[in-house]
Amino acid sequence: PDMTVCQNTPVLLDPGIGFNAYFWTPGSYTSATLPVTTSGTYIVRTTDAVTGCVDKDTVIITVLAPPTAPICYVGFDTLNWKNDIYLPTNLSADIDSFHIYKEVSLGVWDSIGSVAAGTEYFTDMNCSPQSQSYSYKIAVVDTCGNEGALSSPHTTITLLSAYDSGTD
Repeated sequence: PDMTVCQNTPVLLDPGIGFNAYFWTPGSYTSATLPVTTSGTYIVRTTDAVTGCVDKDTVIITVLAPPTAPICYVGFDTLNWKNDIYLPTNLSADIDSFHIYKEVSLGVWDSIGSVAAGTEYFTDMNCSPQSQSYSYKIAVVDTCGNEGALSSPHTTITLLSAYDSGTD
């Protein structure tokens, strides 16, 4: 039957016993079984060992890979003075959770937390947005446990006012 499998989960296609010749496409393989790791339509042509009759079968394999999703926006929470990273909520049912990353030095991203899919936002409790800017990325984790690529970064801005008491 057609199958949907998780990324990094190999499938072994096997037409069964009683054949003395096999021809798989795509690829022109002649082995009795075919290991599959990518999505596609696979066809096997077999020759019966007793009668010499030729038959074929087709199977469609779909390999699920976690998508890349953008951060919706980063907001400043005026109650706790922390950054809230707002997450997409309109993704497919194959999404389990999000991992949130913060840039800790130039090009170095550390995981700062994880939330279940459907969660509206994540609060970075280890930030001081009133004194510096931060950059964040997220990664989608699918129901198979595979983490997708990191999103594009979202960088906050920090506005400071300078007050000159002598001139107002």
